[in-house]
Amino acid sequence: MRSICSLILTLMSLLVYSQEQLDFLDKSDMQTSVLFLNFPVIDIGVYENNVNNYYSFLQAYKAISSHDLQARLPDLKRFKELIEKGPTDVVKLGILHSDYEVIKPDAFINGNINLNDAGYIVKLNNEASIFDKKILSIVTPLKTKYKGLQTEFILEEHDVINISQNEITSIKINFNDGNGFVNVRTNTIIPVKYSEPGLKKITTKLTFSHGQIRTSFSNIKIFYSSSDIKNLYNRVIQELPASNNTYTVAPNLSQYGVNNDVGKAEYDIFLSTDGVLDKPIFLIDGFDPGDSRDILGLYDLLNFDDFGQTSNLADVLRAQGFDIVILNFPVCMRESDMIEIDGGSDFIERNAMLLVELIQIINNIKVGSEQNVIIGPSMGGLISRMPSSA
Repeated sequence: MRSICSLILTLMSLLVYSQEQLDFLDKSDMQTSVLFLNFPVIDIGVYENNVNNYYSFLQAYKAISSHDLQARLPDLKRFKELIEKGPTDVVKLGILHSDYEVIKPDAFINGNINLNDAGYIVKLNNEASIFDKKILSIVTPLKTKYKGLQTEFILEEHDVINISQNEITSIKINFNDGNGFVNVRTNTIIPVKYSEPGLKKITTKLTFSHGQIRTSFSNIKIFYSSSDIKNLYNRVIQELPASNNTYTVAPNLSQYGVNNDVGKAEYDIFLSTDGVLDKPIFLIDGFDPGDSRDILGLYDLLNFDDFGQTSNLADVLRAQGFDIVILNFPVCMRESDMIEIDGGSDFIERNAMLLVELIQIINNIKVGSEQNVIIGPSMGGLISRMPSSA
């Protein structure tokens, strides 16, 4: 029994290892400089066959950069700062290609590695190979969503991250716009025109100097832009960079044993026919796991049958001089730990604080002193009541 307990404790210590525990491991037979003992959160190998997005790209980047023994890549925070520089009216693409190695899972059981008295991992059998070489290739848009059927992509040279020994000689991408694969060169705009919004699966083929071809899958969600909506539906949206707003009001979630992280939201303002923001009516999204309803989808929830004709309550109210402000809670990345958060099923308290901040934003820019009106169906009603009861 004692030997079994000892084995379990040793295995548990390996599961929560730090990179420093590998300092005394003989790495002379490694073929790369990126080493994993295990994957405490997620095995990055799953990204090879997954349909990836910006968030999985960041998670893979964080894993590779933090396990690179040569520390060749900037940390995740610095990398994100580099990504977010430049124009916002184009969609940047990113390539991450890396060889890496993992210690074979049976290396401890076979007696090839162990923990020494100081807690460091050491190799006991110098003749045994304990490393498995693997390859990771991810190509994704560096955004999860974009507004505009007329979309421009660009692959900037500094967003091609290749820390393998093989050069990328060709990049071909199918943007799912009906035109098949196109050759992509760095620092060159790639115009893409979609016929309709929705989740677009993008396929990339990378060819390397040693002849290998690797295929990567990703996606981006395309929404109507303001001009698309105006042209198609004659609905005018106040142009505000909602996705660029920084939210600062933190909820109190201590009772749930979690951090009081600030959430993220997106909103659009549909002005009345007078073009002046003076009579706002807020529509707050309800329970929506996976963000199945975008802002335009929320607008369309106000459709009703008007004696055999489809009318829309928002259109009727705007014709009467009211302005419609729609608040949506999307899927987003939490800044503190790069974990994906589903806003449509997040804590009511956190989403309520986003509403508080949006009301402050609208009050600062609206004309006059007309009282705000808030409509919150389902969970949206609970969100709208939370600030007043807090």
